[in-house]
Amino acid sequence: MLSATVVAAVVGVCWTFQHGAAPQRGTTRVWLASGYAEAVSAAEAASQKFGPTSQEAKAAWEAVSDLDDNDDQATAGIAADPAAVAAKLAELQELVSSSKPTLSALKVELSKIAGAKLFDEAAPVADASADVEALTKAAEKTHLEQTKHQHLLDEHRKYHTAVKEFHDECQKNDLLLARLHQLQAKNPLAA
Repeated sequence: MLSATVVAAVVGVCWTFQHGAAPQRGTTRVWLASGYAEAVSAAEAASQKFGPTSQEAKAAWEAVSDLDDNDDQATAGIAADPAAVAAKLAELQELVSSSKPTLSALKVELSKIAGAKLFDEAAPVADASADVEALTKAAEKTHLEQTKHQHLLDEHRKYHTAVKEFHDECQKNDLLLARLHQLQAKNPLAA
């Protein structure tokens, strides 16, 4: 069942769509009155259930206070004159009767939305354990590949280090051979 506040909001929206502007001040008084009564009963129930000083009761009474403030603002433009009140009630009656087609269309659309299935309950739900297992295997394979790659890089570094050391030793050998040839050239008898 719709609360009075929701009905007031829906009628206000319909009025705005139909007339291109928001309803005049004071037209929400009837809707607010029933919402106010519901809020007072909810606040009294919260006070009895949780105690008058509980957070729940304080919040409920604050909502009543807000509705009371809204009610005062909504009726600020209405004179105490019975003719003014009758005129406002006639305006409200006209608003309600002119909004009936829009409200009917809105009810139809809401029932379509309420009846629509957002997902198929009969569809099988994917097995999450299979996904976890597949991801675990992929992570293990990736780790193994990274380990192999790191090992190859280490071996590659060792190879280049060995080649450089070999090259350095070859240069030393060439220098020593050149020095030996120089010494033999100076002293042919030592050979």
